[in-house]
Amino acid sequence: MEKVIPRAEHKWLQNIAGNWTYELECSMGPDLPPEKSSGPMSARILGDVWVVMESESKAPESGETVHSVWTLGFDPQKERVVGSFVCSVMTYFWTYNGTIDFDSNTMTLDAPGPGFGDPSKVVDYQDIIQFIDHDYFVLRSQMKLESGEWVSFMRGDYRRTPIA
Repeated sequence: MEKVIPRAEHKWLQNIAGNWTYELECSMGPDLPPEKSSGPMSARILGDVWVVMESESKAPESGETVHSVWTLGFDPQKERVVGSFVCSVMTYFWTYNGTIDFDSNTMTLDAPGPGFGDPSKVVDYQDIIQFIDHDYFVLRSQMKLESGEWVSFMRGDYRRTPIA
C-alpha cells in the first residue's frame, strides 16, 4: 500500500477537527415556524485524510436526543470531496460528492435525497460549509426545486469550544 500524502484539500478538512457548539435553525415548510436546536459537535481526524464529525442535539418537539455522524475526505482519483451523513432520526444514508473553493473558504457538498413533500422522489441537496475564521463556520443546507431554483432551508452557526 502506498503512503498517503495529504493534499491541500485534506488540510482544509483538518480545520474542522476540534470541539464545537452549534445553533441551527431549520425551516421545514413555508407554513411552518422554524425549528431551532443546539448542541455539541466534535470532529476528529482519521489518519491525515478523513474527518469524522459527531453531533448531538434535542429534537425541538419531542425532546428526543438526536445523534448525527459525518465522514468527509478528499478522493484524489475523483478530484472530489466524498463522504456520508447519517442521523438517528432518519433512515436515509446520505452520500456526498463535492468541492472546496479555497478563495471563499467554502466546501459545497452535493447529495441526492428524498423530497420533503414526497420521500419517493429524489431531490438534489447541497450542504455548504464556509469558514468565516478559524473558530467559526456556517453550515447552510439547500434543496433544488423542480424549477431549478435553490432554496435554503437550514443554517447552522458553529463556534469552536475553547480548550479548558
